[in-house]
Amino acid sequence: MQPWLEIIMPVRNPGSKLIESGASLIAQTDKSFGVVLSDNSSSKGTEIIAQFCVELNTAGIPVRRVKPDRDLGRVQHWNWAHAQGQADWLKPLFVGDLLKPEYVARVHQRAEKPQAHVVRCELETRTPNGSTVSSAPFKNES
Repeated sequence: MQPWLEIIMPVRNPGSKLIESGASLIAQTDKSFGVVLSDNSSSKGTEIIAQFCVELNTAGIPVRRVKPDRDLGRVQHWNWAHAQGQADWLKPLFVGDLLKPEYVARVHQRAEKPQAHVVRCELETRTPNGSTVSSAPFKNES
């Protein structure tokens, strides 16, 4: 069964930050999504990619690994990876980005509303000194 949402993750030579991003996906309260992991000719970190896939699959989150037929530039890879998405809804996620545990559930709730074509979500940025900066576009909505 095709998930309603696919999280698109372009990678190249990932480090342990990929596992951290995976942990935030595993922590989701709504696991009705899939992940498209696009590997752009990684020459190292392949064991981390394999670990990421096993951990997500074990948690019941399907991972579809794709790979371009040649080495692509960063923007080309980003665009190519998005073109591999098959779900009605796509969410880009860079290695090292984290999603709050209720993220997928909240997007699912918004996406089911009539006439929804785009869902804009809250963004929280953590600075090197540990402080956070938040953007909450829907503070007054349920």
